Amino acid sequence: MRALRRASLQPIGLPAALAALTLSCGGDATGPRPLPPATGSLRLTAATTGGGDDANGYTFSLDGGAARRVSANGVVTLDTLASGGHVLTLGDLASGCTLDGPNPRGVNLAADAVTDVAVSVWCASAPTHPAGTVAATRTLSAAPGAVAVSRDGVVYAALAGTTQLVRGDLATMTFGTTVVDVHATPIRVAFNPAGTTAYVALAAPARVAIVNVATNQLSAVVQFADDQAEYASDAAGVAVSPDGSKVYVSSAVGHLWVMDAATLAIRGVPYFTDATGPLAFAPDGKTLYAAGHDGGLAVVDVASNTLTSATGFGQLLDAMAISPDGRTLYAVEATYGLTALDVASSQPVFRKVYDTPVVGVAASPDGAQLYVTEPDHGLVRVYDRATMSDVGAITTGGSPREVLFDPSGTTALVVTDQGVVFVR
Repeated sequence: MRALRRASLQPIGLPAALAALTLSCGGDATGPRPLPPATGSLRLTAATTGGGDDANGYTFSLDGGAARRVSANGVVTLDTLASGGHVLTLGDLASGCTLDGPNPRGVNLAADAVTDVAVSVWCASAPTHPAGTVAATRTLSAAPGAVAVSRDGVVYAALAGTTQLVRGDLATMTFGTTVVDVHATPIRVAFNPAGTTAYVALAAPARVAIVNVATNQLSAVVQFADDQAEYASDAAGVAVSPDGSKVYVSSAVGHLWVMDAATLAIRGVPYFTDATGPLAFAPDGKTLYAAGHDGGLAVVDVASNTLTSATGFGQLLDAMAISPDGRTLYAVEATYGLTALDVASSQPVFRKVYDTPVVGVAASPDGAQLYVTEPDHGLVRVYDRATMSDVGAITTGGSPREVLFDPSGTTALVVTDQGVVFVR
């Protein structure tokens, strides 16, 4: 009888054991299979406010990929997206509609979860112009040096000789008792496009006061850097870019600064020392126009923050306005009157000399009319913008100086030596 042979168990090394375990779990000899990337979902909610609308909604894309569409007040959910950081871009906004906040903007998608992202768009009513009737005249406690109106109808008037802004309401055409102390004489006021923040150019030393509109509280006062102190003087003009990201401020001695609205960092515009007051943005936000000491008009490229050209008017400009299509710039000079400048060629296409000074100018949002103030006559002259023919005058009383339209164009606000006149 053949003897049974006992099987011999030989120990194997740890690497071999791990390899065997890996193979038994579905791997291979080169190592474990990588885990699939974590994914999440994006739920995009669009909300549209204002008097207008955008019937076909908006396009949006992630990281420059294919565009998708969301309705004006709709919700779209995208699943199985890589978790982590992405760039969201909104597009196809109708004319008169603006997106609140940056565009593009960063979004961070959580793994195995739905990340909600809300975008808010404001659409203006179809632009128009007033019928030309004085609807209300409001006397203030001090002469207003400047007035601004937000898209939501909030009015701030800067009271000369004080440190205060007084708040008004466009709908009722009244001013209440609410005031904001900005700790220095306010020179000019401008709202951001969303109407949530007001920027106030202050008297010497040149600073910018930032006001939270919801609370009517001063949230910050930004002073220019020490190496720019030699330019410290009264701030003379303030303008906010159409996307709300930049705030430009000019000084009475000719300097021009730009402030980042998010970080409040301030820097000067290189090689430019001739900004003295009026500032105006082109509607697309790519160009800023700045009036200079000697009647010059400087053109600043906003993206590069550089001076690109200059045009001479011969006299100090008191006010400027840009047509809604961005093709024509209107400027008033106390001595020479009104000039219309073709933006493309930098050549004047219309001039009118008056027998008395004119100091304010504004183009209606629908592009149909141009208002020009004549302080000595106590009136606002109205022109058909297409033909530049005189179509009437609005008697305001007092000495009308600054004039501006609310974003819809239904109301013009005229600043006089006594208060504010509302024209509808």
